Amino acid sequence: MNFILTDKIDSGKSGYILSLAKRLIEEGLDVSGWITVAHMEGGYKIGHDMVKIERGRISAVLPFTRPAPFKDSFPWRRFHFNSHAFDDAEGIATDVDLFIMDELGPLELEESGGFIGIARRAMAGGADTLTVVRSGLDGKVAELAGAGTKSFSLAQTDELESALSAAITRS
Repeated sequence: MNFILTDKIDSGKSGYILSLAKRLIEEGLDVSGWITVAHMEGGYKIGHDMVKIERGRISAVLPFTRPAPFKDSFPWRRFHFNSHAFDDAEGIATDVDLFIMDELGPLELEESGGFIGIARRAMAGGADTLTVVRSGLDGKVAELAGAGTKSFSLAQTDELESALSAAITRS
């Protein structure tokens, strides 16, 4: 089953997903994927860092986006992206209880770049997936994921967790 968590930009989706992933791992689930968390400097969000999850292990944080160029980055729209993050994601195991993708954005859904390859493989595979996306792009994720995709907002986290539990139990 493919699940979507959608809400407006900077609403707390990634923080929620990171805490959910940690809880699920503590419960013994095999979880893989990535989470892009806010990178703060001087009390201000200036970009994002990528937290890689591989078979229940949360890895070190990798710089992901910044407003200015940095080593091995490429520009796209208003950010510079770490090209190694996409390479790292390609190798993450998708044959798990839950594969988390935080987030798929315009780079993937409008330009077929970034994480789109691993996203397609995860959604087509046997694992349940949870994709985080900003409001307005959830329809594109549902189209990519196919029939039976369920979408939730941050106001519906109890329902999301119940649906995830039911799907993972059936697997």
